Amino acid sequence: VIKQLEQKLGIELERVDKIQWDTKGYTLNAQGNVTGLGLFNCKLTTTLDSIADLLAQFSALQSLGLSGNQLTYNQLTELNSVAVALSQL
Repeated sequence: VIKQLEQKLGIELERVDKIQWDTKGYTLNAQGNVTGLGLFNCKLTTTLDSIADLLAQFSALQSLGLSGNQLTYNQLTELNSVAVALSQL
């Protein structure tokens, strides 16, 4: 799924030890599942709708960083900020 996301977004992600606000990469658990995804400053100007199907495939995802991008979500046209740290979604 990482390769699909890289292709869709036109970026390259590398495996990292920890996702922080400025991470461009992903973390894996002992079973090889993606647990963190950082897309910091990837010049993303797409809608979240267009990558939601790929993000949904990360069943073990615990951390998602999207800082530094210009993302939109068509259903929430007035939304200016999303903060989900320490939240259970």
